[in-house]
Amino acid sequence: MKQLNATLLFIVLLWISKYIVETTTKEEIPGSDNGVDYKFIWHCATQCVIR
Repeated sequence: MKQLNATLLFIVLLWISKYIVETTTKEEIPGSDNGVDYKFIWHCATQCVIR
């Protein structure tokens, strides 16, 4: 699995508004959960910034 480390820095938000940042990643590791097999795990994170 390729590992990615990223940093996002907001120095100046130019407009008064609502900003939504979303990131996703997919782990290609099969397994099972409660007897149900899966092929990968999908992760998602969402952040809302209001200025």
